[in-house]
Amino acid sequence: MAATSGARVKHLLEQVLRLAPADRTEFLSRTCGDDDDLRREVESLAAAGLEAGAFLQWPAAPSGVSLVLSTFGDVQARQRSPRAAHLPLGALINGRYRVEQFAGEGGMGAVYRVMDTARSRTLALKTVSGQTSSFVNLFKIEFRTLASLRHPHLAQSHDFEPIVGSDDYCFTMDFVEGRSILDATDGAGWTTVVELIVQLCRVLAYVHSRGIIHRDIKPNNVLVTADGALKLVDFGLVGSALNGGQTMGTPAYLAPELFDGRSGDHRGDLYSLGVLAYQLLCRQLPFAGGGVAEVLRPPAPTPVFPGHLDVPPWLRDIVLRLCAAQPADRFRGGNEVIEAVNRGGALSYPIETTATRESYVVSGRFVGRDAELAALAAHVEGRLRGATATPPLFFIGGQSGVGKTRLVGELRHALQVDRYMFVAGHCFEGAAAEYGAFAEAI
Repeated sequence: MAATSGARVKHLLEQVLRLAPADRTEFLSRTCGDDDDLRREVESLAAAGLEAGAFLQWPAAPSGVSLVLSTFGDVQARQRSPRAAHLPLGALINGRYRVEQFAGEGGMGAVYRVMDTARSRTLALKTVSGQTSSFVNLFKIEFRTLASLRHPHLAQSHDFEPIVGSDDYCFTMDFVEGRSILDATDGAGWTTVVELIVQLCRVLAYVHSRGIIHRDIKPNNVLVTADGALKLVDFGLVGSALNGGQTMGTPAYLAPELFDGRSGDHRGDLYSLGVLAYQLLCRQLPFAGGGVAEVLRPPAPTPVFPGHLDVPPWLRDIVLRLCAAQPADRFRGGNEVIEAVNRGGALSYPIETTATRESYVVSGRFVGRDAELAALAAHVEGRLRGATATPPLFFIGGQSGVGKTRLVGELRHALQVDRYMFVAGHCFEGAAAEYGAFAEAI
């Protein structure tokens, strides 16, 4: 589709999402007329359940494509930011996190394995330099995104804070002990690859249902643990746009539409999934150089499978459809890919497991405690301005299940990204520990 049709797609999508599913086909036939591309575009977005604005979050690429490449892995170029200060092994960060291992470095900072001495747990601590506001904003976006999500194939985030004694920032999240999906499938057959791709489809379906686009699906951002569980990591490019409206991601995995000014949506992630699946099956990238020139070559190339490869035809067809040059020709979402796998291979992968199904409930949009959250935030702001004299202490109580933990968590995340210190403790009726909450906080 032409770049200028983005506004029309958004307008039609807003109207379609207000209609019952049974009424959408007639509406689109009437409003789109002979424009089949427009109709397929809107149908695909509506089927994915996205908010009307979500698919337009990716900024259009300027002429002479400018790339800000991903934070980890082998890339052909990289926009560098000032580096966050190196954290020496054994250092105690913010009086709490003991640095145990350097885990990796990227375009914005580094990742360390640390011991949370306050809770005796191993975490990952990710850093960014505070000298460049645009990268700090990206860092905050990544934290907020992870904080809003709960899924067995994602690492949960915990706390965001400035690093004491420096201008840098950090946030903590679950530490994933695993190998890249490319290393984990070395020497494996196509059945192992399919098992992992199905797991990746489930987590992509989940994040896409939340209106989130990952934008950097590649081997180093998909980890596999020793027990075969997949984890999607590095949300540093989510919802991000640096000055100049730059296209972001790793060139070899970027969808063609992101290079010619068209609006990107969740199907850009599906294209990246197709490139990754081809790489896992063939042990090479689908296009010769794996770089910008190959992706941009008109018309967009179609991957070719080596003739000798032991990959069934139905699986090849799925990969080729994922890698389709036109977004409307790809699958509409991760769930549809799983359905195609089951049909083609006579398999029976569930669309959702019990654990992944629960994710849609526990991480839903925060509702029902908006007034309480607003009151807490207003009190904090008033105290900081010196406008209120009320004590700087809250006691939040109530029956189990009424939303206390979620309320405190939402407040904590909101305050931490604005550099406010947040301390919490817990106490329970009948525990004979009246000061337990204070002891935990201290």
